[in-house]
Amino acid sequence: YNEGFIVSPLNVYINVAALFNWKVNPYLDIVFGPEYTHFSNGDTKFPNSGANTINFRLGAKRHIAPSNKTEIVKVFAGDLDNEIFADRMTYDLSILGGFRADRTVNGSKLYIFNNAFPVVSVNFNPLYSFNSHLAAGPSLDLIYDRSANLNVWEKEDGTVGYEYPRTLAQTGIGLSARAELRMPVFAVNIGIGYGTSLEDHTRYDNDDLRGLYGVFNLKTFVSDRMFLNVGYRLKSVLYSHNLLFGLGWRL
Repeated sequence: YNEGFIVSPLNVYINVAALFNWKVNPYLDIVFGPEYTHFSNGDTKFPNSGANTINFRLGAKRHIAPSNKTEIVKVFAGDLDNEIFADRMTYDLSILGGFRADRTVNGSKLYIFNNAFPVVSVNFNPLYSFNSHLAAGPSLDLIYDRSANLNVWEKEDGTVGYEYPRTLAQTGIGLSARAELRMPVFAVNIGIGYGTSLEDHTRYDNDDLRGLYGVFNLKTFVSDRMFLNVGYRLKSVLYSHNLLFGLGWRL
């Protein structure tokens, strides 16, 4: 039992692996490769140190009837047989939401707020398909974070108080570069961007929405256009910010 990351009923598990398939004969395959695993509560509550592991996977697949093959048809929109630029473009619109806890430093003291602050994000991401597996493009990212830029002070009894700033100070806009790995049904979309709040950032010593951020999304297509989106936003690329769940539409 590790209180550092199992402190809430909601937890996140992320597993990324690069697996290679060695076809020994028509009946036997050897599968091997490295994998990375992250487990935490997704910043829904603090503390949230999480656990990260790097492993090596080794396994085997036995084909009972190797002659019976099922062809998997990709569900992604776009005509890859056409060399015209416009026909290789897709446009993804995603709306996501979630909750997070927050922490802030005031002087030499760290304050933790285990409130369920809501976060809402809207992303518009044009993507150019280089082939059936890889696409890339810019993304316009809007975010509303109820925990951003709180006005914090210490009370006489030693407890901490806070108040919300104006809505513009908790609403951010950013531009990110995205790359997408496409598979049948699923797609992994990752990116790095730079953003700021819609409020004048000089009004705050440390604008929570200003600076570099990272994004990691898993899209699950339920039709050729609509997909479920589970995302993770990173602050300053290295630090977790919050989980996001939502829907998307490929225009």
